[in-house]
Amino acid sequence: MDLYDVNPELSTDAKSRIEAVLGFEAKKIRAKFLITAPKDGLRSQELGRPIHVDMVSIIEIPEGVADYVTRPATEADKHKYPNEWARFQQALADPKFPIEHLAGAKPCEVAMFRENGITTIQAAAAMTTPQPELVDAVLRAKRWMMVAAGEKPRIKLEAVA
Repeated sequence: MDLYDVNPELSTDAKSRIEAVLGFEAKKIRAKFLITAPKDGLRSQELGRPIHVDMVSIIEIPEGVADYVTRPATEADKHKYPNEWARFQQALADPKFPIEHLAGAKPCEVAMFRENGITTIQAAAAMTTPQPELVDAVLRAKRWMMVAAGEKPRIKLEAVA
């Protein structure tokens, strides 16, 4: 539960006073911006089916606190955490996909990639001389990159009658 859930209309001064009483003002806060997909209740009700929308959100984790809340990001958050906001913007402009997300990747392949310092699908696809055990995974990574770039169509599965 967020500190402000009781009254989200609290002024900045009121929020600061609450944080001071709870001791949050002296704690270092880690922040991370991310895209979440909350359900749009009104549109879902209108259309009679679940509708989710993309929303820029923020996670703030005070030092020493194990729990956190994800909430919609505000302009004030972007100014309060400019480095994190810049990192988020960079990630949107040039996304890196974790090697664990490679379709069909076996745990042993992921471990071998990581052992060689390869942490993204892009880096796996860029390998020119992979170890024999990783040849198939590198080919899948190269195909994944071609599909992502629109150079190759996605594989379409057809039902067999």
